[in-house]
Amino acid sequence: VTVVAGYETLKVDFKETDQSVSEGNYKDYTVRKVPVLVNYALNDNFNIWTEAQFDANSSNVKNVDDERIVPDKTLFAIGARYNF
Repeated sequence: VTVVAGYETLKVDFKETDQSVSEGNYKDYTVRKVPVLVNYALNDNFNIWTEAQFDANSSNVKNVDDERIVPDKTLFAIGARYNF
């Protein structure tokens, strides 16, 4: 069994040279996530895993047209791999 955790951050800054930015349509934002992965090797050929990304106080930003929403949700995934 392997357990891995980390911390990810992404800061997005829009340049003022873009017309839609200067009109106030887009705001800078930061996404912060805590990823956690659990891997279990059943044998040499077969692995199963699950992973999650938890929000860690990301910016909750929308543009004025509500077109872009910064993801501040928890994400889950599960997988299996068999090596022939």
